[in-house]
Amino acid sequence: MSFIDKLAVVYKIQIDIDFKTYVFIGHTFDLLKEQEEVLHKLRNNKHECKKLQDKFNELINQEPKILGLHFRFKTLQGLRPAYYPDNVLPLLMEQLEKSFINTVYEDYKIRGKEYLILNDIENIKA
Repeated sequence: MSFIDKLAVVYKIQIDIDFKTYVFIGHTFDLLKEQEEVLHKLRNNKHECKKLQDKFNELINQEPKILGLHFRFKTLQGLRPAYYPDNVLPLLMEQLEKSFINTVYEDYKIRGKEYLILNDIENIKA
């Protein structure tokens, strides 16, 4: 075991295109691995979220000199897995992710910018 246990993380991906910031919210139990896998899927046009994939493709077509200036991961919340029973943590993380998506959606909707959210909202709002 490492000195610091890995965190269970709810994260946000931000993609900046033409002065607009698009967001995608997800969760993982290994952020570094998730970052690598998400980038690998996006670069190979295989990400499960079509809206995220489309915006990434649009960004790449603009040939950014430094991808990290336009594509960023941010941690929204981290939990220490050791504090939660194994059977509870996955459900908790899923609910936290949905809660963040709903909060962002409601905030963006008030401002008429819900189109900036790349998550599949129909599945979340149910």
